[in-house]
Formats: sequence, structure tokens, C-alpha cells
Amino acid sequence: MKTTIAKLLNSDKALSALLEQKLPLAVAIQLGKVVEEIRPIFDKAQEFRTEVLKKYGEEVFDGENQTGQFRIKPENVKTFEDEIRGEFEAEIELTSAPIDPERLPDSCLTGAEAISLSWLWKEEIKP
Repeated sequence: MKTTIAKLLNSDKALSALLEQKLPLAVAIQLGKVVEEIRPIFDKAQEFRTEVLKKYGEEVFDGENQTGQFRIKPENVKTFEDEIRGEFEAEIELTSAPIDPERLPDSCLTGAEAISLSWLWKEEIKP
């Protein structure tokens, strides 16, 4: 299954919604394997994002108190975006099997959620 880190990150809420559904056992197990595979990718992406924020930004303070947030310096915005895009838009290969959306219960996802999970779906084989 090929996708990008950006697509994985953008599908986080939809994936969480799917995980809350009652699914056929085989689909639930298959989905669990996907989640186990992508969890370290999510963690690594978050670490990378934090490093790049610190590299090109400045910490935001509320008076003298740290907020834990960073603001990208205007002169670094393009470089920041290029570095994030370079990392997150690179294609990755997942070893987990894709899921056949036909095996999911009706109305378990919104259209927007289904679209954001497009990387997860088994592609139809066209004759």
C-alpha cells in the first residue's frame, strides 16, 4: 500500500472514527495491523515537525510563561514549508494489506472521512 506521511496525518480523525465502529472481526484485525504499522510513523512525523518548528521558529510566551507553542519567523516560512513538504510528501510503502471498503458497515464513515482514508482502501481491479 503506497501513501505519503501527509495523507496519513490528514486522515488521523477519520481513522479514529473508523476505529470506534463495530466492524466485522476480520476487518477489525486488519485495521489493527494497519494502526500498529503507522503508529511509529505518526510518532516520528510529530518529532520531525517539532524539531523543524524549533529550528525555524521562536517560542511563544504569555508574559513570562512558556506556552509550548512556536511561531515561524517570517524570514523562515518558505524554508520551513519546503522542509516539511519534502519530508511529508515523500511516498512510503506500507506492508499492511489494504481494506476492502465493501466489507465495512454502511454509514460508518462520512464522505469526507472515506476520502481522507483513500490510501487505506483496496483498489478495484479493472478488467
